[in-house]
Amino acid sequence: MGELEVLNSTLITRPSSKGLPPPHLTIAVMNSGKAANVYPSEATFWFDRRLVPGENHDEALKEITDVLDALKKEDDSFDYQLTVTSRRPLLDIPKDDPFIQLVAKSYKEVMGKDVEMVAEPWGSDAAWIRKVTHMPIPNFGAANGENEMGKANEKISTQKYLDFIKVYMMTVVNALS
Repeated sequence: MGELEVLNSTLITRPSSKGLPPPHLTIAVMNSGKAANVYPSEATFWFDRRLVPGENHDEALKEITDVLDALKKEDDSFDYQLTVTSRRPLLDIPKDDPFIQLVAKSYKEVMGKDVEMVAEPWGSDAAWIRKVTHMPIPNFGAANGENEMGKANEKISTQKYLDFIKVYMMTVVNALS
């Protein structure tokens, strides 16, 4: 869908904040056709529209449906059905949030140094936890960012794993104190 690629070209020129990359739209899965010698009568594709602070799901969805509606208007043989399969909230949490400060304090008590708080462009299960609990859950774990996350054979050292169990335990202890 060339028109969605044009939309992505526009998105990636938008300025972002907090050192994050700009928003983007990726067509990640496409399925169509029944045989190599027959034009497909329909296609299914999944795309991923990444949000950045200052954007919201409804506005991003409207940008996409505007493109699809324009295609439909130009070509009456074109139709679409859109199903949103993920609506995870951004983890745009202020560093001075009390829970974030509690986690940072616990990290320092266990690790003996301050935690580095930075904005990162990837998602995690923390967004699902935030969606359900409405708590300010940080994207916080033992992996070393893009060097260890989202890669084939993703892994961390046993020591980092155990250290972060201690950090999480200390966070519970500090929360209950």
